[in-house]
Amino acid sequence: MEGKTYSMSRYIPALLALFLLSGCSLFGKSGGKGGYGLPPVPISLLTLEDTTLAEEISLLGEGRSRSDSSLNSLTTGVVSQLLVDVGDEVTAGQAVAYLDGTDQRIALAEAEARLAESKSRLAELVNGTRPEVLAQREAEHKAALARVKEAESSLKAVRALAPQLVKQVEGDYLASKAAEQDAADEYRRTQELVRQGALSKRELVRLKAAWDRARGELVRAEQARSVQQTSNSRDEANSMAALELARADASRYQAQMAEAQEGPRAEVITAQREIVAALEAARDKALVDFQRATIKSNTDGTVKSRLVAVGDRVEAGDTIFELGGENVEFYFDVPERVQGRVKRGQTVLLRAGSEGKTVEGEVVGVAGAVDLQSRRQSIRVKAEKADVLAGAAVTGTLLIPVEGDYLVSHRDALVDKMGQWVIYTVDSENKAVEHQVERLAGVGEKVALKTSLKAGTKIVGRGAPGLSPGRPVMLPQPEPSATPTAGATPK
Repeated sequence: MEGKTYSMSRYIPALLALFLLSGCSLFGKSGGKGGYGLPPVPISLLTLEDTTLAEEISLLGEGRSRSDSSLNSLTTGVVSQLLVDVGDEVTAGQAVAYLDGTDQRIALAEAEARLAESKSRLAELVNGTRPEVLAQREAEHKAALARVKEAESSLKAVRALAPQLVKQVEGDYLASKAAEQDAADEYRRTQELVRQGALSKRELVRLKAAWDRARGELVRAEQARSVQQTSNSRDEANSMAALELARADASRYQAQMAEAQEGPRAEVITAQREIVAALEAARDKALVDFQRATIKSNTDGTVKSRLVAVGDRVEAGDTIFELGGENVEFYFDVPERVQGRVKRGQTVLLRAGSEGKTVEGEVVGVAGAVDLQSRRQSIRVKAEKADVLAGAAVTGTLLIPVEGDYLVSHRDALVDKMGQWVIYTVDSENKAVEHQVERLAGVGEKVALKTSLKAGTKIVGRGAPGLSPGRPVMLPQPEPSATPTAGATPK
C-alpha cells in the first residue's frame, strides 16, 4: 500500500444508501402494504366542557362611604389653626379650622369705603352741587378743550411733515435705481467686449461686483421708502386716535359741568340709588367672607384625612378635611384594554379587611367617561359582607365572562398550524383526526373554543403538538385495579 493515497469521497454515496436502507426499520411498519410509518404518539385525553369562562382582571382601589363628605374652605386665606385631626369625631356646626382672615378683612374695608363714597355721591345729587364742585367741573372742561386743540395741532404737523419725509426717501430710491441701471448697463457692455476679447475677464468680475452693490443699495432704498410710508400712516393714525380721545374727554367733562350747573335728573338719582344698593350687597358679601374664615363642619362624621397644614394658603373650594361614614362601597379603575366590556352585575372578588378574607362583590356602577390622563375607567362595587373602613386600600379581581357560544378545554389541546388553531380527536383505529377551531379567549390554563364538536367529546391533550391527520396514537393505559391481599377481610 505504500505510495498510494486513499480518498473517502468515493465511498460516501455507498455509505449514505446503506444508512437510508437501515434507517427505515427505526420507524416501524405502517398500515400500507409493505411500507413503513411513524411510531404511535403517546397522548392524554381531555374533555370539552360546556362551562362559562371568565377573564380575570386584577384591580386596586379603595373603600368609600356613600355618606362621605368634604369640609371645604368657602373663602381664601392662610390656615392659622386646625382644631381636629384624623380619627376625631365632629358634629354639624362644629368649628374645625381657622384662617387668618387678612384678605377678607381688607376686602371688607374696601367694600365699606366704596359704599361710603357712593352714598356721598347720592347725597350730592339729592342736595345739589356745591360751588367748589362747580368750579372743579369748569376747570376740567377747559383742560379737556386745551387737550383737543393740542391733538389737532399734532395731527396737522404729522400730515404736513409726512410728504416731505416720503419725498426724501423717494429721492434716495430713485438715485439708487438709476445707479443700479447704470451698473447693469456697464456690466452688459463689458460682457460683450470680454466675449470679443477686447477686455479681460477681471474687468467683468469687478463690474459684476459693482452691479451687485448697486442692487443691494436699491433694495435698501426701497425698504426705507416702505418703512417711511408705514411710519407716516402709523403716526397719523396715533394722532387721530389721540384727537378722538381728547374730544371724548371734553364731551364727558362738558356733560359733567352741565349736570353740575343744571342739577341731576330724576333718572340719574335713581341710578345712583341702585349703585348704592349693589355696593351694600357687595359689603354684605365681604362680611360673610370674613365670617367664613372660621371653617365649620356641615355634617356629623369621622375625620378620614387632613389635606392641609397650618401655614398653607387655601383658595375657595379647597378641601380641608374629608369625613367618612358608613355604607362603604368600593371604587376601582379598570385598564383601557377592557373598557366597554365591564357591565353592571359582573362579579368582583374582593380582598380587604384586617383578616384579608376574600368576599364576593357586584359591579353596581360604571363611569360613562374615561380619565384623559390615565386612560382608565372607574367602576363602583358593592359587597354586603365586606368589613372595610372608608379610605382603606382594597384589591380585587374582576371576572369578565367570555361572551359567545363556546366550549372550554385545557390550553395543551390547542395547536397553532400556520396561524390556524386545531385540536385532535382519536378515531376507532386510534388515529388522529384534525379539527379546525376558533380560539375566543384564554384564562390561565383554560381556553374558550368555538368548534363544531359537542360537549363531552374526548380530545387530545398532552402530545397534540406532535400529531398530524392520520398519525397513530398511543392511548393512555388504565390504572391497574387493586387486588385484595391474602388474609384480608373484604368490606
